[in-house]
Amino acid sequence: MTFELWLYAAKQLAQTYEMSQVIYQQLPQAEKDELQREYRREILGEKLEETGPNGEKRKFNPGDIVKHFKRETVSKNELAENKYLYQIIGEAEHSDTGEKLMVYQALYGDFRIYVRPLSTFMSKTDKNMFPKIKQDYRFEKV
Repeated sequence: MTFELWLYAAKQLAQTYEMSQVIYQQLPQAEKDELQREYRREILGEKLEETGPNGEKRKFNPGDIVKHFKRETVSKNELAENKYLYQIIGEAEHSDTGEKLMVYQALYGDFRIYVRPLSTFMSKTDKNMFPKIKQDYRFEKV
């Protein structure tokens, strides 16, 4: 590789980095926190324990019943129908990427089975996007 080509690539990388910093600074704090957790997990290889509001470890086991934060927005009839209640099936791993996933089943409607990245499943509720929601995390045990 010639010096000129290397210098061009270095300048492009620097511009990309500067642009990403500008975008990062404009993100809500909850998204910044999630990006930092992902960076520590994916780039630094840290094993992070998810903790609840009182510092307790957040761990879901097969059979646990959890509620999605949107359960706070439903009618009494929908509450009676178990809207936004799920049963944990367990953790899984993507066969190609190794990404950790959570597998869970709805306890309402057609009892559909869902898969979501574990980091998203364990994430905090975005209070900027959902300011009226009281639940701290996307999913919490019932």
